[in-house]
Amino acid sequence: MKKYSPTTPGRRQMTGVSYKSLTATGPLKKLLKKIPNHSGRNDRGRITVRHKGGAHKKLYRIVDFGQGKLDISQFPKV
Repeated sequence: MKKYSPTTPGRRQMTGVSYKSLTATGPLKKLLKKIPNHSGRNDRGRITVRHKGGAHKKLYRIVDFGQGKLDISQFPKV
């Protein structure tokens, strides 16, 4: 459990779940892919959708289910 600093009266006794025991480091960099942010722009770079700018950069985590492995079959044997 992690304990929050008492910055407001509601946070004075607040606790939350700590996920440090799940992983010691962050995700592997070779399993991350950048998702491009278009910010409401079309193929010419002009803004076509309003209120879409200024988003945080996003990373997509690639999950490998064994499709590229040679010694693992793709379908379970019944």
